[in-house]
Amino acid sequence: MTFLAPLPAIVAALVAVPALLVLYFLKLRRRPVRVGSTMLWAQAAEDIQANVPFRWLRPSLLLLLQLLILALLLLALARPALHAQGAMPGQVFIVLDRSASMRAADMPAGASRFEAATERARDAIERVAVASFQGEISVIACGASAEIVAGPTRSKGELLRALDALAPADEPGDLAAALRLVQALIGAEDPESAQAPRALVVVCSDGSTAAELPALPAEVRFARAAPKERIGDNLGFVAIAARRDAETPSLVRVFARLSSNLQEASTLPLTVTHAGEVLARQAVEVEPAAGGQPGETPVSLQVGMPGGGLLTLSIDRADALDADNTAALRIEPPRRPAVLLVRTEESESAGSGWLLTDVLRELNLSTLRLISSERLRELGADAYDGVDLAIFDAAPGNAVPPIPSLHFGDTPPLPAISSHPAEPAVQPILAWDRAHPLLRDVALDGVRVGRTALLDPAPEADPRDFTELARTARGVVLAVVEHDRVAHVVAGFDLVQSTWPMHYSFPIFLANAVESLPAGGSLAGGWAGRTGQPVVLPRPVEAAGAQLRDPRGGTRPAPAPAADGALSRLGMLDLAGIWRIGETEVPVNLLDARESSLEAPLSLPVPGAPAPASESTRAQSEPREIWPWLLIAAAALLTLEWVLFGLRVRI
Repeated sequence: MTFLAPLPAIVAALVAVPALLVLYFLKLRRRPVRVGSTMLWAQAAEDIQANVPFRWLRPSLLLLLQLLILALLLLALARPALHAQGAMPGQVFIVLDRSASMRAADMPAGASRFEAATERARDAIERVAVASFQGEISVIACGASAEIVAGPTRSKGELLRALDALAPADEPGDLAAALRLVQALIGAEDPESAQAPRALVVVCSDGSTAAELPALPAEVRFARAAPKERIGDNLGFVAIAARRDAETPSLVRVFARLSSNLQEASTLPLTVTHAGEVLARQAVEVEPAAGGQPGETPVSLQVGMPGGGLLTLSIDRADALDADNTAALRIEPPRRPAVLLVRTEESESAGSGWLLTDVLRELNLSTLRLISSERLRELGADAYDGVDLAIFDAAPGNAVPPIPSLHFGDTPPLPAISSHPAEPAVQPILAWDRAHPLLRDVALDGVRVGRTALLDPAPEADPRDFTELARTARGVVLAVVEHDRVAHVVAGFDLVQSTWPMHYSFPIFLANAVESLPAGGSLAGGWAGRTGQPVVLPRPVEAAGAQLRDPRGGTRPAPAPAADGALSRLGMLDLAGIWRIGETEVPVNLLDARESSLEAPLSLPVPGAPAPASESTRAQSEPREIWPWLLIAAAALLTLEWVLFGLRVRI
């Protein structure tokens, strides 16, 4: 047993116990009354003897009961507590989930899950941060990434202020990242001490997680912040894309996918707007959830949009989560890129010959210009005037092109990349990045490459400037390198040293490159950022001195622009909607099926010790206060003392 507040009890005992005894020592002043005989007043004689000052008190059951009552009250004031097992934890971590699903307003009285989780976290701090606690408490906020927002500290005020300052975001959650951070912060345990205090981790969340959780050398409590019964209804966008029609560029084809946890099929209106004007309305038959999995409904439509701007899709329905009811894309005016093809000689039969030239001509380019590498050296930077994309077919480039480029069989002098020749041997491509826009709908499992150079990021370069696209068993053979905010695609092999030009995926790759690499090329197909991912603008904007405005009207400091005042990276944006930097509108969407499903499991799958859901934040090793039971016992003895006193004074 331990006392959480012993000092107030000691002070009260020093005052109350002497006061009670003094009441029995003091002589009472009584009014003299003449009676016929004192035999009828034996009790009065005893009272007179008991109130003689400085005389030893006679045994009294009432005094004993009163002392017991006072002792129980004083013990309750000292807040005695028992430990269920072990000692109090030396480290306590409060993990507060602030992901998009925590915005769901499906808790009792219309409260959000984040509000419930904050109350769980506050309760945990109140229970642990007591006078006898000698450890430290940390508060970790978890969204797309995890960060320590308070602690380690014993200051209850600092911890509670940190909770008050937190707000939910529109990001996908990553509880695994938060627990990995806890894993790194937990101090080493003493293997020789079985009674060494373990760390306590209180996870205040709805439990939604995609990644596998790490094992923790700690006691994990899952304070579930989600409805006990059925979760709230929700319907949201989980994917969106757009593409201008090749034959009629003024038409934009829009594709989207809706995820639903509704229990029944519904027909809902979907609205497409541009610059505040409604372009289309369409009734959508929404598939309900089935077999514990959300229902998915594909949506496709086309709208007339001769110019550019923001295209917004919205669902006209109120549900538990608002962040996924709208999705937006930025569409640029239609424009076909101009391509410069560089070869060792100005001939269509050089390099990969007609295989490459014919594919480019089928892509409906605005211009396809062929020059030799020698002519390129003569013209210098003037050769790129009016050109959107340069393709080098086994032709060396003496300088880095100032525009996006595609290099086959020769590595340009980019500072972020290094290359070295591999041993001549035919190798199949074993892996490729299917999620990259350049490899959308591209399968390379049937492609073989011969003599090639292996590509690696330069040791002194920023690793974010090098993106691997495809590799063989020996190393990377296809990569994207960013230099001065311009993308350059490098293939370590010559096309004539591979089977790729004869493979069906090659025209698809070139079409993706022509659409996505030129400045404005990918915009013609629609562009948007996503919460939880770094937002990189497809075209740098002039933002010197400009502020970043969020969808709710607040302002934030903008990232530092480059030396020329241009800005292309906005970092992680945590709210879904339309952001603004200067006069540029930046659409940012949630597009996360797991968050939109509002899943809320009943336990956390922590390896070795799964944590079941609990509305209580009390830990097994946390002190259990027993003062309420002492108050009940004191009340019972007070009732007994009152009964005995009544019987005693009765004549």
